[in-house]
Amino acid sequence: MPPANTTLIKTCFIALSIAAFIGIKASSANLLTLVEHNFERNHFFTASQSAELQKTSPASAVSTAASPKKEKAEKEAAPAEKSKAEIEQAVKEKLAASKIVSPLDLLKAPDDYLDQQIAFTGTFNGFSALGLDYKKAFRDSRDFVAFSVLRPDVTAHKIPLAELKLFFPRKKSTEVTNIESGDVIQVIGKPFSSALGEPWVDVEHIKVVKKAAVKK
Repeated sequence: MPPANTTLIKTCFIALSIAAFIGIKASSANLLTLVEHNFERNHFFTASQSAELQKTSPASAVSTAASPKKEKAEKEAAPAEKSKAEIEQAVKEKLAASKIVSPLDLLKAPDDYLDQQIAFTGTFNGFSALGLDYKKAFRDSRDFVAFSVLRPDVTAHKIPLAELKLFFPRKKSTEVTNIESGDVIQVIGKPFSSALGEPWVDVEHIKVVKKAAVKK
């Protein structure tokens, strides 16, 4: 091939390479501009319209509409607090249907009173955690509080009758807001276990019969 033709071919090849390079660079620049434009557009949309979108989205609408219904359902499901008169009437009816015993009777023969409605009178000692969460006669400390009465056969000293396990539901705490140590109380409940040879009693009601004497 003549030297002139070779030179012409090389020149054309170089020219085409330069043109191709310039075209690629231009295309890259255009692509970069397009990406930046879309980013700015999306950024503007996020900043200015996301709040409005959330308000009008179906999920948000359902959530907003469901909230009042959920609150209403929870309110209806929650038991209404009984009035003082209703509580007194319930205590009266339970007492009439109960077998009257003494705390010592329960200690002597705990198996004889299992699952029976019983009632007894005693002197309130105090609330405690005694016996709660014991697996063989389980009552959850999150749902119940334990309490004790004083031994009726000892008058010279104040000795708790710890063998008698008494459990009162926390949800009924409004019934015992005025109870104090030394008050004479009437207890209505049902023994549910004789674990360890002792009576374990679910207490339904505690009624203050006589307030403790006020020390001067």
